[in-house]
Amino acid sequence: MEKRNAIAVVFYLAGGVVGGLARLQYVVYLLQKEVGLGGFWFEPRRFGPWSTELEEALASLEQEGLLSVRLEEPGPADALGERPLRVYVASQALVERGGEEFKKLVKRDQFKAYLARRLVAIGVAIPLSRLLAYIYLKYPEAVPHTEREKVYLWRRLYGIVAYR
Repeated sequence: MEKRNAIAVVFYLAGGVVGGLARLQYVVYLLQKEVGLGGFWFEPRRFGPWSTELEEALASLEQEGLLSVRLEEPGPADALGERPLRVYVASQALVERGGEEFKKLVKRDQFKAYLARRLVAIGVAIPLSRLLAYIYLKYPEAVPHTEREKVYLWRRLYGIVAYR
């Protein structure tokens, strides 16, 4: 799936709105790792896996009028995130494109479509630190060496256990 179409699927599944660039990065990262959507290059950074390619794609969609950004005060789920919170709002055209691409995914692989729907629903709702703790637990290659102690503390805080 084309990178921009993967972004469209995220917005379709999220109801057209995603709060925060970090949250959007993490959700796309998970979809890419667990469902195979995207193809962005991510690298470990202090605040989680990050893709400058994804940032550039978002900026391009914004310039084309398919995406708008508004600033808000973060709520409880984003308390540890960016301030002010950048809320991304997709145009109707981008959401519809995401719907079309999602229908194609359903035809190709119903399980992956189900997983994508669940990942986005959970990814846009849970606290940002918990989302990042999950990513770090499941994908240790995304953890910068300097952040390993923080990850251990988050795992204890949220009761997340690593199963091998």
